[in-house]
Amino acid sequence: MPPILSLIGKQLEGKDIAQWRDMKSQMQSPSKQPWQELEEYYRSLKLVYNRFTEADYKRCLLYWAIFPFGEEINRDYIIDCWTAEQFLECQRLGKARDRGHTILDSFTDKSLLAKGEKLGHFKMFVCFQRAALTIANREENLNFFVENGATIEIHKLIQAKRVSLARTRLPPLPQKPKCAGMLTLLLHENSLREFPGQFFEYMPGLQVLWLRETGISGLPESISGLRNLRGLFLDNCSCLAVLPHQIGDLQSLEILVVRHTGISSLPSEIGRLGNLKCLRVSFKEDATVGNNFTVNSGNFNQNGIEERIIPRKIIEKLSKLEELSIDVSPNSRRWNANADEIAREITIFKGLTHLHFYFPQMESFEHFIQNSKSWKPNGENEEFEGFRSFNISVGLQGNSSASDFNVFECSAEKHLKFSAGDGFPGAVSEVLKQATSFELIGHVTAGNLTDGLPDDTFEELEVCIVEECDAMTSIVNGNTNTTGVVFPCLEKLHIKKLPNLLSIWEGTVASESFSALTTLTLKECQGITKLFSLELVRNLCKLQNLQVEDCARIEKIIEAESTVESTAFPSLKNFQLCSLTSLSSICDASLECPSLERILIKTCEGLTTLPRVLQKAPKLREIQCAEIGGINRNGQVTKLKSNSELFTVTSAKMKILNKKHYCIRLLTSKPMWKFSWTMLFHSMAGIIGFGRII
Repeated sequence: MPPILSLIGKQLEGKDIAQWRDMKSQMQSPSKQPWQELEEYYRSLKLVYNRFTEADYKRCLLYWAIFPFGEEINRDYIIDCWTAEQFLECQRLGKARDRGHTILDSFTDKSLLAKGEKLGHFKMFVCFQRAALTIANREENLNFFVENGATIEIHKLIQAKRVSLARTRLPPLPQKPKCAGMLTLLLHENSLREFPGQFFEYMPGLQVLWLRETGISGLPESISGLRNLRGLFLDNCSCLAVLPHQIGDLQSLEILVVRHTGISSLPSEIGRLGNLKCLRVSFKEDATVGNNFTVNSGNFNQNGIEERIIPRKIIEKLSKLEELSIDVSPNSRRWNANADEIAREITIFKGLTHLHFYFPQMESFEHFIQNSKSWKPNGENEEFEGFRSFNISVGLQGNSSASDFNVFECSAEKHLKFSAGDGFPGAVSEVLKQATSFELIGHVTAGNLTDGLPDDTFEELEVCIVEECDAMTSIVNGNTNTTGVVFPCLEKLHIKKLPNLLSIWEGTVASESFSALTTLTLKECQGITKLFSLELVRNLCKLQNLQVEDCARIEKIIEAESTVESTAFPSLKNFQLCSLTSLSSICDASLECPSLERILIKTCEGLTTLPRVLQKAPKLREIQCAEIGGINRNGQVTKLKSNSELFTVTSAKMKILNKKHYCIRLLTSKPMWKFSWTMLFHSMAGIIGFGRII
């Protein structure tokens, strides 16, 4: 549906017929605007804009016009900008984020915005952006200046309040523009390499400076004149090696983002930013020579002394900090040497609501959880509710390989990563009770996830990753769990490199356990022989994606000797089996998968019978196989055996993917003919020639 129709429909949904007639009348009334190209979009947006009664909604909507047309913007960043521009009249960042989320949801519900391809990103339709720019400049006199050309009209730049020079082949910047009224300057994703030394001298009112993904190597000294700057965004400026000492002069700064740059340490002047509420910083990885020796010229001062990654007693001076994100390499020797001290500094903060932090030592983490005034608020501030989100890593991570499951593609806001542990200390258990995602990597002694932990530990968990835990024999031990109900909210479970894993669930399975699971991935677990018991299958009513790879001893996916309920796997859509050399059967019993759309079977030499599930999968559209069987010169199946029964297959198109793969794509839902697997392979033989399919 065109966005304009969706917008109008959302506005009039459930309304009286009189309002429909009124909307039609307004849309058909003569326009006073001299432009015609976007007439309908302008009219519809203006009607919606005028219906907003709250000023922050109007300001936030028009603000979208200064971004490059069609740009997807991260939710947190747009809310950061709205906050720095003082559109959201909230004293605390947490409340501002709540307000921003509400506004974004409202815009999306009204079809003013669309969700982007990346999680947590939004974009405005280009026609609406153009219309918003017209409203901002011609009716509200907001003086937006959006430049997309190769030259800069200086007189427009000087007069503008909000300026966008983003995503352009930027011409040389003026030396000392007198922009006393400028509030916003967007310079992201362009060819900028350096600023004229006095560029910021006459911009005293600037509130937002966005320099993301530029080639700048430094900031000019004139940045000290930005006394009203509230938001400074320097992420992905890979050439930026140092922050100037003048950064400490930005006394109004509330949000500072310096991520994925060439910076290896923070200057001590950061401690002068008394109004800073949000600090997001990452540091350039230490360069290594050999296995242990670290060399990085940027890590040493003029006297040849190695600089601390963050100077001592600097973070603790940022008393108004609400959100702190420090992203470092787990192999950073400088961080590992100073992390404990920095952790003790943040313990004194009373209003911290978000923390991204790596605790190399368990003792430091336990001290923080036991003593943090933010983790355990004492009621001094009734409006403060404690941590809203966190991303905490605990334990030396060593040389563990990066997980191929990205937990941050999920929506979980409270994440705990526990590496190289021995037992589950009380601090870990306490954080797990709040966590919505959990990574357990390289645990030394854990035989499963549930022994020794309180029954309510995993009640909130939505995503779980378990990797490289050599002692683990099962994920859940149902024999020792007192209530029996485990992981009632878990949606995604990723299991990898558990060499002694024998089962996902050992013992009796409670009815509500795993009831929300939608995705299960099992990789490189060489001890397991059967994946699911019949009891566990009954609980997996929401499972949509099942992937099993490189498990050499697995013989059967579902252990069931007779009938499996027709309700088993009612939601399964994608089914992948790869490199399972001992697999001989998916399921011996009859199984219905009414939602199944795609099957991938690769390098499963022992699988000699395709499952009867295909007879009861009306939505099946694609089967991809590799080396699963052969065809002799007579066109007969030599290895893969089919069921003797005939079943309905929709109109099919067969396509060779490469020398070892073939794909059967089912294109329509209307049954066209009936035939057996033997007939199907005969047809393929006629297409690709007789002989083994390789």
